[in-house]
Amino acid sequence: MRPTTFLQGVTPQEDSSSILESSKIEELPRGGCPSETVPIRRITKEDLIRTKLSSNIHPFTQETPSSHVNPKLYGDNKTRLFTRWTADNYQTTGCYNTLCPGFVQISNYFSVDSILDTVSIYNGIQRQLKFSVFQDQFTGNWMFFIGHQNHFMGYWPRSIFQNLGYYANSIEWGGATHSLVGEENMPQMGSGHFPEEGYRKACFFHRVHLIPTIGDDFINPSETDLAMISNKPNCYRVLGKDLIWSSEYAFYFGGPGGTCGS
Repeated sequence: MRPTTFLQGVTPQEDSSSILESSKIEELPRGGCPSETVPIRRITKEDLIRTKLSSNIHPFTQETPSSHVNPKLYGDNKTRLFTRWTADNYQTTGCYNTLCPGFVQISNYFSVDSILDTVSIYNGIQRQLKFSVFQDQFTGNWMFFIGHQNHFMGYWPRSIFQNLGYYANSIEWGGATHSLVGEENMPQMGSGHFPEEGYRKACFFHRVHLIPTIGDDFINPSETDLAMISNKPNCYRVLGKDLIWSSEYAFYFGGPGGTCGS
């Protein structure tokens, strides 16, 4: 199912002053799947075990596209795309990617759990990856686009949600981590450095936008409507800050992890 409506440009227009390079997403072999087909990941018993262990991680959003490192889910330490959804705070519904019915893969060029071949280097080349999620005005499905070329990855059907039938009442941007049960040390988030270190050293979001209830284009959020939250400030922090090469709202986040305390 393709979108029946599009926003102006789908994603905000490219900032001509941007000095960032794009992260490269690993493509499917031989140029992708044939027309009208999509990649289907072969599910093993080990995948299901890892999925069960990861199913209750970070239950604070209902639909989430981003990138992460999750050895428990994939069995490796590579940075990957991922999606996740739940309709009841992970009580009985939800999963990662396409490991259960929910997110519908449309792209025949990228897999929803594709590896990112290139990522930012501390104090070196900085890379970015765009994500756009919006609700189709006619079907009510939540569409997921990725990258500067607005590549349509797929959608979350409206029918799987109880509270996202017509709009979302909150949006969250940021990072999350978890450790093994009984493990005191938390892993790094972002670059592994605090946001106070700034550009080239700390991880960041930029060109943060939202869509009003009635409208067909992205707008800048009002800073009075934003709250910066870190529940483990000894390990991770967040800092709103304008980037000197971008006129759009941005913030830095992340940290080294470790023993975080309460």
